Amino acid sequence: MAQRSCPQCAKELTALQSGDVRGDACHECGGIWLSIDVSKRIGRALDRTSIDLGEKASALATEPFPKHGEAPPCPDCGKAMRCLVVPTTTIEVDTCILHGTWMDRGELETMVRALAASRLADGKPPPGVKADDALWRLNVAYGGEPPPMSSNDAANAALGTAESAVLSMAIEVGFSLLGALLSKDGRT
Repeated sequence: MAQRSCPQCAKELTALQSGDVRGDACHECGGIWLSIDVSKRIGRALDRTSIDLGEKASALATEPFPKHGEAPPCPDCGKAMRCLVVPTTTIEVDTCILHGTWMDRGELETMVRALAASRLADGKPPPGVKADDALWRLNVAYGGEPPPMSSNDAANAALGTAESAVLSMAIEVGFSLLGALLSKDGRT
């Protein structure tokens, strides 16, 4: 297969991997190309491995965000991709129905957290995870880290507006869930 090029800045893409999740990232803009199979896996699992892959790709960026083309080309076939809004989020991704999905810098990790928070609110964790698995819920909400101990203002400044909104919602739901679980067990 020919080397893939970034649909935003035309630079050569580099293979990146986190656990069993693989994508092709741009060292200039920090975007990432995900095959259809990988996109489906991420949508099913919504796990820390997917967040790590997105963070690795974003960390590669050496340039400010590029202007987003109206219909960037698919890195595999070169045909114009369609812009779609990920359900339950405001995140726009570029998709080739035959080959995969392009996500600009920061979109993969933000999307995984937003979708996981949405599933959390709906009480629908990924397959294989029990609905009352508080550990899964907190792991997704906090990106694998313990809950922040600083004020909301400090967290907002550190995370930025988009991620902090998702994080705030996940914090509220996570602590409500823990309270409900403790009440159910008779510990309160």
